[in-house]
Amino acid sequence: MATKNIVQRTDNEGKLGKSGKRWAQGNFVTGSFGEISSSLVPDTNTTYDLGSATKQWNTIKVGTISASGHISASSTSTGSFGRLEVGGNSQLQGNLII
Repeated sequence: MATKNIVQRTDNEGKLGKSGKRWAQGNFVTGSFGEISSSLVPDTNTTYDLGSATKQWNTIKVGTISASGHISASSTSTGSFGRLEVGGNSQLQGNLII
């Protein structure tokens, strides 16, 4: 088993792979990305979550949300909608303030 590190000479230098010569798979314990420059797509449908019950994302900023399943919020959730469209069989619980 290799116990050495692959370390570049200076910060923000070097790459793993290149266009046309990509790695097939990578397995990591932790990692981080500065920016993602393409779509982030799972390898199978309706299987993976983004975050968990104990490790949640703080703020998500998106242009459009399209959901075919459930969107839910708790009584302590806050937010605002410039436009909220609800169709099909809809159920509202609690207070609806307009």
